[in-house]
Amino acid sequence: MKTNKTLILFATAALLASCGGSTEQYDVTWVSPTGIPTLAFYDQGENTNWQSFADATQVAKGFATDNVDAIVFDGYSGLKNIKENNRNYVLARWISGGTFYLVSTKHASIDEYEATQTVEAFVKTGNAAQAFLNLAKTHWNWGDLSAEGSLVNWETGVAAVKNTLENNDKAYDWYLVAQPVLFAVKNTLAQKEITLNVVANLQTEWANAHNGAKIPAAALFVNKTRYADHKQAIDKYIDETDARIVNAIDNPSVAVTALSDYAQKHDDIATRFGYQPQIVNALQKDGANTFNLIKKSEVGDIAEIANAFARDLGQTITFEDSLFLK
Repeated sequence: MKTNKTLILFATAALLASCGGSTEQYDVTWVSPTGIPTLAFYDQGENTNWQSFADATQVAKGFATDNVDAIVFDGYSGLKNIKENNRNYVLARWISGGTFYLVSTKHASIDEYEATQTVEAFVKTGNAAQAFLNLAKTHWNWGDLSAEGSLVNWETGVAAVKNTLENNDKAYDWYLVAQPVLFAVKNTLAQKEITLNVVANLQTEWANAHNGAKIPAAALFVNKTRYADHKQAIDKYIDETDARIVNAIDNPSVAVTALSDYAQKHDDIATRFGYQPQIVNALQKDGANTFNLIKKSEVGDIAEIANAFARDLGQTITFEDSLFLK
């Protein structure tokens, strides 16, 4: 019989144990949203030092409570949080780029939008939402959808949008989604003989609007105090995360095997990771990397990624090097 492991919210880190050797014995604690970022932890499902949440606001609490070693979160809004509120975290790695799409079961073209129509989107402060709002206002002639009174329902995570689409696809005119939710929802609706139109690939729209620029997505933040106290252990944790990302891109069968093993033992893989193993196989096989994971080796200046996105959004904010682990 499958069993669920009880996950303790924001578990405190284990105490440093002295083993007489040079390797530091320290259990790194971290939190993340479900969905794409969890593929960087495909073999960590049973690790109770890791907490995953469908509700992104639960993850964001980590910045203020300051009681976990690492946080995986939307990179742009995470940086704004630590800059504006002097949080004790720095961005260490970019985990993924955008996989954001505007979809509808009612409409097939951006040009069909009218001001009386409704939108369901997720995390208004996040990269996906900021890119969507910018495109809608500046390039699609939809107007300012961030203004008070606009007909956009902002959910706390993409999982809520998935739930609406799968159970009441006519509730809204338009939906903002991300992979792998898009893949899962299309399959679910197809079984009901409902067509889900992918109206806009935000990555393509963004590149066309901003001279080939890319939308950043999830990033790994580390606690500055914990890093100073446990640098060796946290560096090892970061290196292991880097290695999983490479595997998930170049050899995704390793990730699929680990996820399948977890699914055989536990009945909560959809809530733990946000997807089923077969979705990873479908979206990552043959080098497709539809999750748009980012290898460390392919990243230049990690600060410039965020600053370029801010400039394209028309923001005056600058993210200084002190906000990054370099």
